[in-house]
Amino acid sequence: MTGVCVPTSPGALHILSFRNYLQLNIATFIKSFKDANTIADLLSELILLISSYQEEGTKLFPAVFLAQDLKELMNLTHSKNAIPVGHGAKDREHLKRAFRQCAPLAESREWAVYFIADDTQLHYGIFLNDLSPLSPTPFERLRQAKSKESNIIGISKLGGNFVELRANNGEFQYLNLMGDLDESANPPKLIRNFTKRVTSGAREEIKSHLELFYYRVGVNILHATHGTLVAVVNKEHPSPEIFHNGIILDKPILISEGISQFLSSNNIEDFQKLLAWNHLLSMMTGMDGITVLNTEGSIIAYNCFIKNSLQLQRTKEDRKSTR
Repeated sequence: MTGVCVPTSPGALHILSFRNYLQLNIATFIKSFKDANTIADLLSELILLISSYQEEGTKLFPAVFLAQDLKELMNLTHSKNAIPVGHGAKDREHLKRAFRQCAPLAESREWAVYFIADDTQLHYGIFLNDLSPLSPTPFERLRQAKSKESNIIGISKLGGNFVELRANNGEFQYLNLMGDLDESANPPKLIRNFTKRVTSGAREEIKSHLELFYYRVGVNILHATHGTLVAVVNKEHPSPEIFHNGIILDKPILISEGISQFLSSNNIEDFQKLLAWNHLLSMMTGMDGITVLNTEGSIIAYNCFIKNSLQLQRTKEDRKSTR
């Protein structure tokens, strides 16, 4: 939605533009850009495009960056292999066409979309993200940046129509375009709480790396096209009986030990194992039922279903009768 019609007097309508509202609230993000008025128009259009972006009815979640210099953007995000796709006028219509050309290529988050606004033209393409599950994502690196000026902006949809806007000078804004005032559904807050809980029992020397691993997992869960259930249990106790109506692994997957092994060896096989575990966990959380982790970040079980109280009572009675 880009505008709302509001009656001001009989027979008259006053148009409230949502795009104009966005431009007023992103002024601090674009003040260091050349031709700030044009950049404000492009940035507000990108926010609207990303918030509602979908293909064939499926919501998609590309990460998009708007900057003045491609080399500076690549250095900040620790990215490589930029692939130029095209260039054209710095206007809204060309931006829309460019977005439609690039956004589907960045859905997997292996690639990100870039727009470079120079003095006269808009250049666009994609670049390869750092795929290591132990490295900050390009968007995380942007969160950590503290430049004096704002000339790199990242736009990312975190879930639903919830958009994060962030600049390399520390400015940030969360935009809820769903009209939902439920703060408990705040995607960044959900990821932080999940990451904090699932790493709470890890060794201190591993914890920061484990947090990066599970941050990526949390983002993948939010971007899933279905609901996801994840339980985190205390590492000091065995998996609760209520989860036993599922697939309990004979041996937990010890993510922390895998991280420790890779950090000490820097071996490509250990790296590939972590990458595979990250993908495996995404597949587990994509299945029906509950995926069970513990507070040390280990994978305990998946495809679990909780029986209701009557079923649990019958199970206990059946066990007693077989003794």
